[in-house]
Amino acid sequence: MDAVLTASRALVAVATMSLGAAAEDTTIAQYRALVVLASRGPQRMVDLAAALAVTPSTAGGADVRPAGPQGADPPAPGPR
Repeated sequence: MDAVLTASRALVAVATMSLGAAAEDTTIAQYRALVVLASRGPQRMVDLAAALAVTPSTAGGADVRPAGPQGADPPAPGPR
């Protein structure tokens, strides 16, 4: 059991390093979506949802859009 825990911690560390500065703001759900997109290429939302074993509306909530130019945050939505 200790070996599994050690291996899982090592994998989390590698994943965190691969995200760099974005790791602080990336959720597990977003990371899962990014892994699917990186391994399979562009996906329709319904196909991404199927790969993540979630509903399309849940996959849409992963918000995996890239940040604005040079990694800047996108502008906040205006008032409704």
